[in-house]
Amino acid sequence: MRYSTLFSALVAISASVTASPLIRKRACISTNDTSTLQLALFLEHVEFNLYQQGCANLTVTQFTAEGFPVGFHNNVCVIAEQEAIHIQAIETVLRQHGATPVLPCSYTFPYTNASSFVTLANSITSVGIGAYIGVAQDSLLEGVSASILSVEARHSTYLRGGLNASVFPTASDTGLTSLWAYNLALKYVTTCSNATRLPGLTRLPQLSVTEIPPVNISSPAVLNHTMGPPYLNTTIGCLSFNSTLPVNVSLAVPAAPPLPSTTLRLSWNPTQINASMLTPLYLAVVNQNVSATIFTPLQNVSRMLGYGSVVIPPSVDGVVYAALTTFGANLTSDQLSAYGTLAGPVEIVVS
Repeated sequence: MRYSTLFSALVAISASVTASPLIRKRACISTNDTSTLQLALFLEHVEFNLYQQGCANLTVTQFTAEGFPVGFHNNVCVIAEQEAIHIQAIETVLRQHGATPVLPCSYTFPYTNASSFVTLANSITSVGIGAYIGVAQDSLLEGVSASILSVEARHSTYLRGGLNASVFPTASDTGLTSLWAYNLALKYVTTCSNATRLPGLTRLPQLSVTEIPPVNISSPAVLNHTMGPPYLNTTIGCLSFNSTLPVNVSLAVPAAPPLPSTTLRLSWNPTQINASMLTPLYLAVVNQNVSATIFTPLQNVSRMLGYGSVVIPPSVDGVVYAALTTFGANLTSDQLSAYGTLAGPVEIVVS
C-alpha cells in the first residue's frame, strides 16, 4: 500500500503543477527541464538495477554473517521496490509532457559480498542525492525531486547505519551539476542503446585514486566507488551510445575511507588531457562544508605518465567531489563543471 501511495503522491504533484497557469502558458515543460528529468531517470535506473541485483544475488545469511542487523536484506529489496516507483513517477511526468523516457542500460556493479555491496550502494545513493539537490530549480522539478530526495536520504541513512557510520555526518549535502552526476553514474554502464542518449551531457576523461594509505578500523567503512581500495580502479574508454563497448572493472582490497589531510595519488589517461605541459595542475574540491571550491596544487606530477599526489583538505567532511583542473582559483562548482574539468569527477566519502 505504501508504494502505491508514494506513486500516487508523485503523480498528483506532477498533475497539479501541470495544471498551473504557468505550465498552461508554456504548453509543455522546457527542453532544459526535460533533460533534467531524463538525467534523474538515468540515475534512478542505475540505483534500481543495483538494489535489484543486491536483493536477488545476496542472501539473508550473507548480511547477518557480516554483522548487518536482521531484516537488512529485506530492506534492500524494499529499497529496490521504491526505486522502481521513482522510475515510474518520473516516466509519468515525462510522458505527460510529450517526452519519451530514456531506457535503462546494462550495468556492472563491482561488489563481492554484503559489505562491499552496501558501501557501493551508499556511494551511488550519495550521487543521486547530490544530483537532486543540484537540479531542483523549477516549480515542476522541485515538486518531483523533493518527493524523491527525501526518500533517497532515508535510504542513505539506513545504509550508513548498517555500516556503523554516522547517519548524519554533516548538516547539509553537496549538490552536483548534471554533467558531474552523469559521469559518476557512467562508471557502472557497460552497454547502452542510442535511446539512452542524454543531449548536452558528454563523457569526461576519468580520474582515479589508486593509492590510499591503510587505516585500521574495527567496523565496516563508508567507502567510495571510484577511489582506491575498495574504491574501483575502473577503465572505461570513450562511451558511444551508438555502439556496444566493454568495460574492464577491477576491485581492490577493502580499506577505510580517506581522512582529511590524507595524501592521495591521482591518475588519469594523459592522452585524454588537453593542457600544456607547463601548466600547473590542481585538484578542485567541492564540498558542502566549505563556501567555495578548494583548489589544491598537485605534487609529484608526471604529465607523461598521468599521475600526481594531493592532500585532502582538512576542512572537508561527508561526501567530497573533485576534479583535475588547470584553474587554481575563482571558479564556482558550476563553472568548474562547464569548462574547468580536465578529468573526473571522483567521489570521495570522507565520513
